[in-house]
Amino acid sequence: MILTFCSVAVRVRPPLRPEDPGYELIPQRFQRSMVQVHSPTSLSIESPQGRKLFVFDRVFGEEVDQAGIWDYLEEGLNAFTQGYNVSLLAYGQSGAGKSYTMGTSGPSEQDNLEVMGMYIRRRRRARDGWNCAVLGRERRRLVGWC
Repeated sequence: MILTFCSVAVRVRPPLRPEDPGYELIPQRFQRSMVQVHSPTSLSIESPQGRKLFVFDRVFGEEVDQAGIWDYLEEGLNAFTQGYNVSLLAYGQSGAGKSYTMGTSGPSEQDNLEVMGMYIRRRRRARDGWNCAVLGRERRRLVGWC
């Protein structure tokens, strides 16, 4: 991830397969992929009005796994732990894979490196290097710094 003021990355989710739960609920016209990745920075979407091309800072095709997303985000997440202002925004419709990518989808995924999300990866990598100290007490609350 190149540290800039704003960077927009898109992850293309693979379409559901016929054996996947909920496949039968998808309208037939959407049961095939409408998105094509052309390069690491561009994709197109088929629509009734024709093909539309979009350019982003980074496009991750459906073959990119969690480790590939981590490689892109790691530099920014490291900057965050060094005190820089960093925001990551996962945006998309319900069921698009935001929780899966960011790592908040459930405890069973938190030990599997192939599906481990970004939040859990960063926490695990940093956990061994964190030093925490209690700075003081305020009305039954501990104030600390990690």
